[in-house]
Formats: sequence, structure tokens, C-alpha cells
Amino acid sequence: MIKYNPGRVSSSWELYNNLSKGLSEGSDAKQLHLTVLDKLIYGDSIEVRDGREKIDLDRAVRIFQVCRTLQENTKFGEHSAFDELSEESIKKLVDDFLDLELTKVIGVLGLPLNGKLIVDVLSEREEAAAMSEKMPLKNSDYLHLLNALASNAGEEAHTFDDLLVSCLSPVANRIDYQDNE
Repeated sequence: MIKYNPGRVSSSWELYNNLSKGLSEGSDAKQLHLTVLDKLIYGDSIEVRDGREKIDLDRAVRIFQVCRTLQENTKFGEHSAFDELSEESIKKLVDDFLDLELTKVIGVLGLPLNGKLIVDVLSEREEAAAMSEKMPLKNSDYLHLLNALASNAGEEAHTFDDLLVSCLSPVANRIDYQDNE
């Protein structure tokens, strides 16, 4: 029902709130949470049509609420509830949160982040910033992304080291540039 909701009469968020009231936790509830999370990341079709496919602050708060619910309902030893999210969905969420300056929140969402995903997002953002399509990241953004990756259990050390160098290179370049002036 939520997956195919265009959002004209009721938003997917409104449907989610109505459907989740009487639903006990289990696989149906998990699927409901994941479906609305995907809709919040990409927007209802009416939002996309109106040019509102980027996550705004209201949707970010809702995403945070759904992620917390998924985390709270994942039992110890179970696979992450987020394993079913596509890498593209996670990239979009991270990129939009960077635009909203919510980088610090990325680490507490519980998303399955990995070094390659973060490096891909950073590379795409650097290209967009070079063409003046996006604002360059602040030093603190790199730090929060590193913290998010470091807190993600299972991240391999060499990937973390590569990411550290990748994240700190733009910072070091700016420091060198400022010192040479």
C-alpha cells in the first residue's frame, strides 16, 4: 500500500502512522518500516513531480524516527534491519544529509556503511563542488563520516586507513594552501 502510494490524498508517512499503530513487531512490521524508509529517502511520486525529491528537514526527522524504530526492534545477533536497503538508497541518504548539514546524525542511524560507499559519496561531491553544483564539505563533515564508519562494526582496518587518507587529503590541501599564502 505504501510502496505504490503516490502521495496525493495521504502521504506515505500518514499511511505508515495509521498502519503501524496496531502492528506488532515482526517481519511485517520490519517490511513496513523499510518501505516507508525508502519512500522517505526518495519521496512520494507527487513530491518528485514537484521537484522535492531531496530530503528536507521534516523528512530527515522522520527517517531518524524510522531508523531508531528499526534498531530498537532488531534483536541481538540478528542481521541488521538495514541490510535490505540498496546501496543507492544509502548513498542518497548520506548525500542529502550532507546537504542538510546533518553529517553528525549519519553515525547514529545504524546504516551499513562501508569505506567504498563513503569514498564514492565523497568523490561525487568533490566533482559536484568543482562544478559549483554543491558546497564543499567542511572539515567536521569528514570527521563525522570517519566516526560513522569507525562505529560500524565489521569495517576492515585497511579500508578505514584508506578512507582516513581520502578524507584528510582535502583538509591537508586546504591547510597547505593557507600556509603558503
